[in-house]
Amino acid sequence: MTSSLAFATILMHIHIYKKTTSSHRDPMASKRTLLIVDDTPNVGRALSRVLGRHFDEVHVVTSGAEGDAVLEKTRVTHLVCDQSLGEDDPPGLELVPRWRKEHPSIERAIILTGFHQASLSAGPGVDAIVSKLAETSTLLRVLGVG
Repeated sequence: MTSSLAFATILMHIHIYKKTTSSHRDPMASKRTLLIVDDTPNVGRALSRVLGRHFDEVHVVTSGAEGDAVLEKTRVTHLVCDQSLGEDDPPGLELVPRWRKEHPSIERAIILTGFHQASLSAGPGVDAIVSKLAETSTLLRVLGVG
């Protein structure tokens, strides 16, 4: 092999290596879909505005039943659920583990709470419990997209 051909081959391998080890998200990778479940519509809309640009698709619902409906027809990859969804719904710490078990496409799931997090313990299927007052950067880090 001539030295110029060998050099060209090395450069080609380096280029391929850089492409396969790039830290940028592969556009052909599966679509990231966020489901936000919060019984306060303004909170859901605000979360959608600040988190939405990091996802290909965002769904905002106000109840566990609406969350079930979205999960039945959509491949959700990330989930943000309020701990207290109101009288008619179980708490987020009950819903999220069930949803993760029934929908393995959910890669990351967090519980939002207006209460002090120390009083709650993240169980199986819950990646973190985060205050509703948390910085956007914290939410993105915990969701693994920031």
